[in-house]
Amino acid sequence: MASEISDRDATARNSAGLKVTESLRAAEAAVDLALVETQALSVLAPVAGDRPAPVRAVSRARVHLARAHRTLADVARRIGLDETAVGPLDKPEDTPPIGGGPRRRRPA
Repeated sequence: MASEISDRDATARNSAGLKVTESLRAAEAAVDLALVETQALSVLAPVAGDRPAPVRAVSRARVHLARAHRTLADVARRIGLDETAVGPLDKPEDTPPIGGGPRRRRPA
């Protein structure tokens, strides 16, 4: 019985981890696209200064997403989702696949 509960807990944690990963990946893709588009806009409609405000704002958003990675990695370790990727791994948008490295648990 305890094993079943533990298995269900692990499954729930893994499911939550995957949802967060997918959401973070989608946010990164959106910010990356926004960065490309704001840079293109700044070329078409240049403004005074080194980098236009929209480009700076989107760049800051990218920095915040990088910080989110570190925070989420800490949370993952605390709840037992401390698997790490070793070698190149494919993301869903990698077509054709470019990696496929193994996954293994981090040594204790």
